[in-house]
Amino acid sequence: MKGGMDFLPDSDKMEFTRLGYMIKEWEDIYYPTPIIVSPLVKKIEERMSALNLKQRDTAKLLGISEGRMSELLSGKRRVSIRIAKRLRDSLNINSDFILDNL
Repeated sequence: MKGGMDFLPDSDKMEFTRLGYMIKEWEDIYYPTPIIVSPLVKKIEERMSALNLKQRDTAKLLGISEGRMSELLSGKRRVSIRIAKRLRDSLNINSDFILDNL
């Protein structure tokens, strides 16, 4: 079943898209979305820096894929208990700190 912009003429679709981009640009300038980094992610990044580890190296150390590591650092995926234990053991991050910031 069709709906939305499917029934619009091509010229209206293009105008709608153009206006959408203009609105997004305006919002980015006047109402930017703050990037909130969790304290746990900050701590992981600090430990990576202190140990001179790249994201790839840290993923291997934690036994996870580079993709999952990227998702953890970007906040797209939460830290599981299994990963929390590995953060404690491999990166020497205090377990109380990890639990308080899951």
